[in-house]
Amino acid sequence: MDYIELLREASEAGSLAEYGYRLLRRMRELFGAECFANFAAVEEQPHAYHILSVVELPEGELDPDVVFSDGRWGMLPRPIIEGSALLEELASHQRPAMLEPRHPADAELQELCGHTFPPYAVVLPTFRGGRADEWCVFFRSTPWDLGEDDVLVLTQLANMMGLAGEREELVERVSGLNERLSSSLESILDAQRSIIPPQPPSIDGLRFAVWYEPSEEVGGDYYDFRDFGRGQFGAVVADVSGHGPPASVAMGMLRSVLMAYRAFNRPASTVVTDVNTVLYESLNGERFVTAIFVAFYPKNGRFVYANAGHHVPRVRRRDGRVEPIAGNASPPLGILEHLETVGASGQLQPGECMVLYTDGIIEAFDSQHNLFGVDRLDEAIAQADPDPDAIAESIRVAVGAFSEEQIVDDRCVLVVMREP
Repeated sequence: MDYIELLREASEAGSLAEYGYRLLRRMRELFGAECFANFAAVEEQPHAYHILSVVELPEGELDPDVVFSDGRWGMLPRPIIEGSALLEELASHQRPAMLEPRHPADAELQELCGHTFPPYAVVLPTFRGGRADEWCVFFRSTPWDLGEDDVLVLTQLANMMGLAGEREELVERVSGLNERLSSSLESILDAQRSIIPPQPPSIDGLRFAVWYEPSEEVGGDYYDFRDFGRGQFGAVVADVSGHGPPASVAMGMLRSVLMAYRAFNRPASTVVTDVNTVLYESLNGERFVTAIFVAFYPKNGRFVYANAGHHVPRVRRRDGRVEPIAGNASPPLGILEHLETVGASGQLQPGECMVLYTDGIIEAFDSQHNLFGVDRLDEAIAQADPDPDAIAESIRVAVGAFSEEQIVDDRCVLVVMREP
């Protein structure tokens, strides 16, 4: 017999069911096998066995539907037999063996399988962790004409089938986990879509533009707007450390705090300390949030801002110059139990713009790992038309061209312009 050809044919199988079909067909053609049984020990349950498959092998061409249905190998669900004398005898072999017809009959097993087993058996153990815990058994009515080399090769084929089964089971488990993860991510993404404002608000005296691009399906950058009343309107841009689902959850927490902050009518001057208190107790030091809070007075262009470890906003003046807003910053939110508000105030003249952004902009890098940096950001702001949408688009194009569209961190730009 050409065992190399048999091994080659077995290796071409694309699934456990196809592998099993090829092995059973060959055993019927070459050795006259009449029946096949495959069973495994039940973990931590002595003298109990899963019946994985029982297949009759009639003469002639073996029908694939006899071996498996719906493209799957084995009996589903897997029945368990306890105290079977026949299975105990077969499972006692930790090495390949050919058994004479003295092995015991088993009425329960025969009833389950729908027929009696022929008297002569060849037992092929499958090894895991140094011991046999699964067995492939072929039966026939007359003694087996197999040499030692034949049995060793058949044992190798049985073990290859066992590995194929493990691989297929692992693939199914991973696929199931991926489906559940995808469903969870979709739920998080839906929640995040509800968190991020769909479009900037319409406020007399101010115009807004936003560009937001997460590095994954869900991100950790955040922006929002708040009307504080009394002629005061606020904007916030924040960046949760890390990205992906954990950062998105922290982002949702930040948004919930800000909503509660507005609902309880707290003054704008306490927003940083209030938010920090909640995040410090909730994040447990596992994450932190950098944020910039700006309160605008649309009628006169005055603004007041508080900076919690965030990048300094840029302002495009009427003469086209781009400069940072002067002022100090406190540590990020969620690190210290008590955080004092640190910021500054300033003025936007008609036609001037303020640009708030996250580190995904200036820390974007090219193929040589050069950072985009603040200078390129200022250049993109200066080259654009004096319009919020034009400035946001200029930054998007510049960052995309520089990094060749490779996104490794969330990117967010919020542009505020005092109307001329």
